[in-house]
Amino acid sequence: MSSNYHPSSTQSSQNPTYPFAVGRLPRTKPVMKRSTPSNSRDHMHRTSPQMHRPLRRCHPYKRIRYAPSHAIIEPQQPLQDDIRRFLEAIALLGRNDEQKHDIPEPQPWTFSSRSQGRLERVVLSIITSITIDYDYQEGGEFKDIKCLEEEKTITLTVLRSLRVLACNRITRFAFDHPFQALNLSDEDIEKLVLASPNLQELELFHVPGYFIEKLPLPYIFRPNKPADLTHLDLGHSWLDADEAYKFAQLLGQDHSHRKVAAHGTAVGLSDGLMGNSEVGHLNIGAGRIVWQDIVRIDVSIKKKEFHKNKVILESMERAKKGNGRLHLLGLISDGGVHSHINHLFALLETAKEAGVPHTYVHFFGDGRDTAPRSASKYCQELLDFMKKEEYGELATITGRYYAMDRDKRWERVKTAVDGLVKGEGESVSEKGTAVDAIEANYKKDVTDEFLKPIIVNGDEGKIKDGDTLFFFNYRSDRMREITTLFGKLDTPIELDIPKDLHITTMSRYNAEYPFPVAFLPQGMSNVLAEWLSKQGVKQAHVAETEKYAHVTFFFNGGVEKQFENEERHMIPSPKVPTYDKDPKMSVKGVAEKVAELVQADEHEFVMCNFAPPDMVGHTGVYDAAVEAIGHTDEAVGIVYKACQEKGYILLITADHGNAEQMKNLETGAPHTAHTTNPVPLIMTGDPKKLWFSDDKNDGEQEPGALCDVAPTVLDVMGLPKPEEMSGRSLLAQA
Repeated sequence: MSSNYHPSSTQSSQNPTYPFAVGRLPRTKPVMKRSTPSNSRDHMHRTSPQMHRPLRRCHPYKRIRYAPSHAIIEPQQPLQDDIRRFLEAIALLGRNDEQKHDIPEPQPWTFSSRSQGRLERVVLSIITSITIDYDYQEGGEFKDIKCLEEEKTITLTVLRSLRVLACNRITRFAFDHPFQALNLSDEDIEKLVLASPNLQELELFHVPGYFIEKLPLPYIFRPNKPADLTHLDLGHSWLDADEAYKFAQLLGQDHSHRKVAAHGTAVGLSDGLMGNSEVGHLNIGAGRIVWQDIVRIDVSIKKKEFHKNKVILESMERAKKGNGRLHLLGLISDGGVHSHINHLFALLETAKEAGVPHTYVHFFGDGRDTAPRSASKYCQELLDFMKKEEYGELATITGRYYAMDRDKRWERVKTAVDGLVKGEGESVSEKGTAVDAIEANYKKDVTDEFLKPIIVNGDEGKIKDGDTLFFFNYRSDRMREITTLFGKLDTPIELDIPKDLHITTMSRYNAEYPFPVAFLPQGMSNVLAEWLSKQGVKQAHVAETEKYAHVTFFFNGGVEKQFENEERHMIPSPKVPTYDKDPKMSVKGVAEKVAELVQADEHEFVMCNFAPPDMVGHTGVYDAAVEAIGHTDEAVGIVYKACQEKGYILLITADHGNAEQMKNLETGAPHTAHTTNPVPLIMTGDPKKLWFSDDKNDGEQEPGALCDVAPTVLDVMGLPKPEEMSGRSLLAQA
């Protein structure tokens, strides 16, 4: 082929040929030389990537979305032959032979300003879409090639890079005449970017008849589709509920939906362990499996590293050299959401080995992540363990309703603190036991969560001046208030807190807390909120008080930081003793705020949490849960309507299951814990153009999980996935 070939301007524009093929040539770029007079308007040469003007006249060449620098132009090649050659090159590039097929990554192209407002859309061209069914295997065969010509008013279509295309079995290519009869300056291109809501990437190729010169590629300017992500706490059976929830049925029947895993190893928990709100939001926001603290702690115990943990040993040594008094405080059950009883056993063993004279255990009753009347069983397990070890004393028992509040109900926390410090509460009789005291409360219909302080060993077990405290919950949100009070970090209420307390926590409860931490958080970069911020995407996170930490701290990777272009909106939760008294909570306020943000059309990404299914589900009151789901369904409708009006793609998922099961299937008793059910992932939009893929059953691909939500959101928005995200997009590849 002659290196000075120019596409003929005499070819028919009614039936143009598409002369390009891909061949293997030296990777060094030739010097681009003009072959036409300097005053010719037929062909414009480019001497640097800063010159963006394509040909003024419409020549019959194709713009390819991503071309390696060794691609060449060959004239008069039939269209299907060119496609075959192109795909053959892709097949080569898809193989892991870096030395032979090393293609440089495109470099970012940054515009000087992105502050201009939206302009009118620019009509670029008529697109010819070519759908190719290609079986990518070693020596793969072409199954079919179909050409579909459609006239559309478009901006630019979204395509992945050649590397990604090489790994897809079914790929959609789009070609068009580049900027026919347009003469675009730098400012014109910048305006084009700002004016094009559907623009993901802009690639300009100068084709003067030599090599296709790949210019720097601007990866992201605006998302292809604005997105709204809504979190529920319902398993997938919500879509099949007997109750006729209008929008549940509408979304389940009329839009693409599928199941994703939300428990066990799929979300970084121990195998078979139910998910929870913290874990779910971490995985959703991180776009990768986030191995949870419970797994890290379990592994350290199994490997005998827990007993050598420096921070834990320093806490024990401080107690030993101080007044000899160590207090272990936390939720005692095997629920695995906030803590685990096995971790307490390991702490008791460590304290015994360290020679701490007196260790007191303060029992926080569960009843939410376990059966409502299971504290007596766990209390007996603890007493049996301490008897066997001949070490440790049970000091107090208090329900989590008082000791683990997170809604700034300081009067509740005061009840717990007064029991821990002053010994105020019900005393265990001389003839009775701690287990007897718990079961006596059951007879009064007081379940584990609502146990008021029970004082087991009198004055001896109270927290006093100079004592050492170790809080062994690894989940942070429900430990912040009580540690704030004992650490005297804030004084929202008047309390008599002992002096000179030394506090250590199992995990980091707040980045600003001064307490030593036994298991520091794992660092995560480029979580969804951070990545969107880096792309200049304006985002908003909305929740009511009970779930505010989840849409901020946990969703953002366990950090308090508010990223650039990130707005946060908190709607106050109602002030009621338990949420079965007000099942609607503030879900309507959250929905209306989200709808307001969508209607304003200033945010490309809006996410929210609807709290009632989880918070009311934990009460175990069936009728209240039904009402809560009904209110949540109406809230989904409010958001759905706003998204439809403004062209947002609405994705709905859950961080774990809960309210879809309100009764124990074996006993018929109320079920207050989370479930291990998969959760729904629903996506609005035209199901013919946007739909989910099915999981493969060949063992080569992990089933869909919460870690795949963020990559899916990015794919919907037309944004690239950062390399730190190991999750995958669940969109079907056309």
